[in-house]
Amino acid sequence: NLVLDLGCGTGLSTLVWDNKCSKIIGIDPSDDMLSVAKMKSNNNVSFIKAYSDNTGLPDNSVDVVFCSQAFHWMNPADTLAEVNRILKDDGIFAVIDCDWPPVCNVDAEIAYMNLFNKVRVIEEEHNEICKTFHRWDKNNHLKNMIESNYFRYCREIVFDNCEDCNVERFLALAQSQGSLQTILKLAHELIEKDYLTFQKAIYKIYEKDTTKIIAWDNTTNNTIRNCNMLIAKIGININQQIINTAKSRIHNQLSYKLGQAMIANSKSIWGYIRMPYVLSYI
Repeated sequence: NLVLDLGCGTGLSTLVWDNKCSKIIGIDPSDDMLSVAKMKSNNNVSFIKAYSDNTGLPDNSVDVVFCSQAFHWMNPADTLAEVNRILKDDGIFAVIDCDWPPVCNVDAEIAYMNLFNKVRVIEEEHNEICKTFHRWDKNNHLKNMIESNYFRYCREIVFDNCEDCNVERFLALAQSQGSLQTILKLAHELIEKDYLTFQKAIYKIYEKDTTKIIAWDNTTNNTIRNCNMLIAKIGININQQIINTAKSRIHNQLSYKLGQAMIANSKSIWGYIRMPYVLSYI
């Protein structure tokens, strides 16, 4: 009857549940995010300002709590304690993440990684940015759920999904990352040049490659709903592995990637310099 989107952001993940339950509530601490999310409110969907460790909801009141690509921004111990408090005894808690960047094109993925490597450098070198957030390791999500002892059963579910994409959507995916958003908001001049380089590369790649690529997943809700067959409080860590067509699967095999990377980077001195990084990334 009641579903809670923990860290709803602008409400994209919240709307997946519209008309699939009696009531869906999205919570987020960001006024900027909520100002966008609240424009999507209706009779079934509402948004409130709250924190993951202090939702303000009654004890034992929520059927499903899910957290889509945001749990790494939350203190796991405090958040899991709050989830345990508000979740019904037969409820479900799901943490949803996908692999970044989307599996699509080797050059596009390298451009994405170059941009976010610069994001990491900026974070490390500027305390005024680092002190605005703390990022917890996604690899520990399932471990944290198990060790909390709040759930009768915990497991990871891996699935894939294929969708169409274009330049605008790929760029929007990069822009949606909280780490990049923080820098753009606090010190945009530190990343503008690198982002323009990334943007130019993506436009160039898409001009010569119009095949379908993957960007998002829309089967998350089905996966969570199917878990309702389990009759006790359950914790789920959903890791989305995103793949594409047969052609793209071949292009993303390790041997193909290594060969393409070595060919592409053997044409210049700069290519040889960056070769170790490229191969280590692959």
